[in-house]
This record gives sequence, structure tokens and C-alpha cells, in this order.
Amino acid sequence: MKYIFIHIGKTAGTSFRKFLESNVSKPYWGYGKLWNITDLKDIDKFIEKEPIGMRIFDYFDLFSEHFQYGLHHYLKTKEYQYITVLRDPIKRTISSYRYAKDREWISHDVSFIDWFKEQYDTLIHYQINHISGAPFDLDVETKKNIAFKNMKSEKFLFGFTEHYNEFIDLCCNINNWVPEYKKTNISKTRNDVTEKEKIEISKILEDEILFYNEALKIYNNKYKKFINND
Repeated sequence: MKYIFIHIGKTAGTSFRKFLESNVSKPYWGYGKLWNITDLKDIDKFIEKEPIGMRIFDYFDLFSEHFQYGLHHYLKTKEYQYITVLRDPIKRTISSYRYAKDREWISHDVSFIDWFKEQYDTLIHYQINHISGAPFDLDVETKKNIAFKNMKSEKFLFGFTEHYNEFIDLCCNINNWVPEYKKTNISKTRNDVTEKEKIEISKILEDEILFYNEALKIYNNKYKKFINND
């Protein structure tokens, strides 16, 4: 079995990756490499960065990157499973803002709204783009429908940051893994985003919020026999 972890930023993905590594042999952390294949469809750029090239898909069992859905097209086997963690869009976006400040990618006096406007093209349909694997400029309703279809597939396992331990247990039930609940890479907590800013950003992220709410419904229906402990 090959496992493909779509690491969506600021969803406890670093912690979850450690859990995956403790259960899956031969992990490949393709950060800065695999992105070229799934997001840009540019194999040449991937080959430039990866000395052993396409052989990684034969050798490794776990692939992780901040990439979009689509890596399975490069696998020779049909025995694969996508895994990802989603998060409330407002909380995820605020966490990204704080992370950027922690890393000193932006000045601490840059406001949340100003930062968001600067990153608008990247943030507007962030989770939808990751899960759909569709071109960014495709209309959002089509992208959402593609994402929903992917999530309903038996080859796609997903959960939520807000129910992190429950998702760990779900993964263990489905894949016969051993749980590991520890979280790492947590941004410092600050009261740097106002309620007014949250309301403003929620209007801009309406599509993401609707997507997240529908994903919750799919999750509850798809995994009810596991999460209800039946």
C-alpha cells in the first residue's frame, strides 16, 4: 500500500506526519519537490531536484508535501490511500498569519487583513484547491464538486484538526496502526486578530466555509460506523 499525505498548511499536519512516520515504513518527505508534479504538472522541475527521479514512486511507501490531489497518477500500483486533515477556514487562516509572524516572514505590525489581501490568490480557495487537484482558475463550484467526489472515494481518508484525536483513532481503525496523539509546531497564541477582522474575513472565505461544512457532513456519513464506535 502507498500512502499520500496532502499536507494542508496549519492543520496540525506536522504532528500528523510524525504519526504517519511511526506507522508507515520508508517515508518520503517531498517538500519543495513533489509540489512541481501535482501543482504545476512539471516533471522536469521535479527531476532537477530529485537525483533518483521517478524511482521514488517504486521505492517509498509514504509521500508527503504541501501539494494538491493527483500524485496517484505517477504510481504503478492501484493500492494507494490519500490522507489529509482539514481545519475550520477562519482558524486555519489566522494560524497561517501567526505562523508567518513567528517565522518573521512578515513584520509584526502588519495587520491580519493587510496580510490576507497580499496573499489573497493563494488563500481564497486554499483547502478546496488542495483536495480537488483542479486548476486554480477553474470556477469554484466545479472545484468543490471535484473535491467532494475525491473525499467520498474509498481511497481518500480525511479528518479535522478540531477532532484530531478522533481522526488518529479513525486512521488506526482503518489501517491497523498504533496511535500517537502528541502535537508539535504550534504557533504562539496572541490576541492579534479582532472580532471585526474575523467577520470581514469570513465573508471573503464564504466558499471555503461552505466547503468545510459540507466536508463535515461527508465525514460523519462516511465514517459513522467508526466514529460512533458501533
